[in-house]
Amino acid sequence: MIGFFQRSMGSDGGFLVKMQCIAILPNMWFRRTYEEILRRPTEALRLFPVWLFLGPRQVGKSSLLRRCAEPDRQIVNLDDLATRGRANRDPALFAADLRLPLLIDEIQYAPAVLSAIKRLADLPTTPSGAILLRGFCRQEFHAWLD
Repeated sequence: MIGFFQRSMGSDGGFLVKMQCIAILPNMWFRRTYEEILRRPTEALRLFPVWLFLGPRQVGKSSLLRRCAEPDRQIVNLDDLATRGRANRDPALFAADLRLPLLIDEIQYAPAVLSAIKRLADLPTTPSGAILLRGFCRQEFHAWLD
């Protein structure tokens, strides 16, 4: 849905917010700048086995990565509580079940998995862009990246 918000003063002195609906766009895809880069990585990106996508919530990071993912790419979503629990209980065992190419969505929920991902990325057989990690900005997660 595309719309706009209108804010006005209420009779009690508070603000009243109304949403005006302009159009409903079900399942419409808006082309992202990074789409072309993901499909045909630049020379610089081809140097790295792990690509990390961080940003604010609800801007289309997951949708973009899923749209550009190859059919054989394993997709692991840590938004699923059972999957997240396994990842946090034993990151090494969790990583043993992963196969390349790989996309881990909501990585901020299991930052302990990053050590296991690093070991996977350090293997000489791991190609560039084989591991895509996606998350949103959380202060605790940034500490793991340092």
